[in-house]
Amino acid sequence: MAADQGVPAGNSESEALATAIGLYALGECTLGQAAERAGISRYRMRDILDELGFDVHLGGPRNVDEIHEEL
Repeated sequence: MAADQGVPAGNSESEALATAIGLYALGECTLGQAAERAGISRYRMRDILDELGFDVHLGGPRNVDEIHEEL
């Protein structure tokens, strides 16, 4: 991931961001938790995930089926 794509250039920063993205992609953490782990704002994390093609969800059920699953 290159710095020109909005990803921090520092090695440890890049590793923290990569870990946060991986955990988010696996559903192991929320957007806010991923951002905190990466040391960036939720808004920046959302933008990075969007730029990388991830389906960014902001919590809660996304459709009727998920609502029924939570009940």
